[in-house]
Amino acid sequence: MALNEGYHVLLDTGKEEIPFQFLGLVTSRKLMRSNPLLVQNTAKAIIESVAYIHSPSNKKAVVQSVAKNLKLNKPELLEEIYQDMIQGFPRKPCPTIQGVASVLKLMGQYGINPKASQLKPEDVVDVSLCKNLDESGFMDRLYQRR
Repeated sequence: MALNEGYHVLLDTGKEEIPFQFLGLVTSRKLMRSNPLLVQNTAKAIIESVAYIHSPSNKKAVVQSVAKNLKLNKPELLEEIYQDMIQGFPRKPCPTIQGVASVLKLMGQYGINPKASQLKPEDVVDVSLCKNLDESGFMDRLYQRR
């Protein structure tokens, strides 16, 4: 919609393969320790939803959901949004240390949180849950079924 209004894409970080953490599940370490099953099941649900979106057989349902929730009825715009989702949501939606490092750096540089640039990505991201779900075959099985 922004492009139709005359705005321009300055940089497509996906196409340029610039590491950046766009999405993520955020919780406290306390909750991860006290209720690991809740955190794991929430992560699984997110991963399953991404697999659902990526399945071509679900395209109609995904587009209908987007249309309903964004109150859009322009087929060409809905197709563009769907393609952006397919390209933008990695099949294995796990955080990366490099992506988090970019976010922390920018937060410090632009004054969003000056202390952010003093943090190490490992201080704020735990990739172990996603790594375990991947290594267990959970993610791959989602794509084998479809």
